[in-house]
Amino acid sequence: MVTGAPLPLTPAAALARAFRLSNVGDSALTPDEVREKVLLLASALATVGPRERPAVLAYVERLRVGEDPSDEDAAAAALLKGALLQLTSPQLARLQELHDARFVRPPVGPDDLRRANLRAAHGSRPAAGPLASPVAPPRRRREGRVVPS
Repeated sequence: MVTGAPLPLTPAAALARAFRLSNVGDSALTPDEVREKVLLLASALATVGPRERPAVLAYVERLRVGEDPSDEDAAAAALLKGALLQLTSPQLARLQELHDARFVRPPVGPDDLRRANLRAAHGSRPAAGPLASPVAPPRRRREGRVVPS
């Protein structure tokens, strides 16, 4: 039976694809966010043993320049995956945020975007302007019931 569906990716190929897509999105990040992403990756790689670290670093560099993974990279991919999963929950969540940022950000200047993200993270109400979300009008009481004004 022949279908048009692609074959499932091997774990090493899936990791390489995710890593490559994440690096493509770095242009949408601010320089501070790119630095933060590099530091998170370095923190993960620090958990790899000293004997295996050169192979994993070489693998990461090959992914960074866009090379396709080879069959010999399966061990390094498994070590990289394990290292990334060693990150704390907040670190892993932040790495995911940095990866997803390029998909959810509106096409505005980096300063406007940074302010909007800070407001969203801290739960404060956005100021009026192009990034302000529509806010429902205040409600008022009329004859014992709440109705929109």
